[in-house]
Amino acid sequence: MDFLELEQKVTTELLSRGLANPNIRLRALEKVELYLKAKHKEIMADATLLKEFGKDKLKMEYGLYKGNALNGAESSVINEVYNQL
Repeated sequence: MDFLELEQKVTTELLSRGLANPNIRLRALEKVELYLKAKHKEIMADATLLKEFGKDKLKMEYGLYKGNALNGAESSVINEVYNQL
């Protein structure tokens, strides 16, 4: 499964939750995708590599990349990425 397929699954799940403003999480998903494109291109081709990478490591490295702690939407999106794997 490539990341685009995984992203579509996550998007479908986020939109089905009845969130007051799902666009906040959808933007967070876009930001995480941009990080992966910049730093982990191999994951874009094979999203299952995220399992080996690990959720906590992804959260830590993404936080370092953006220069501050993850916000709630970013953390939630990363959790959902791993749920959909």
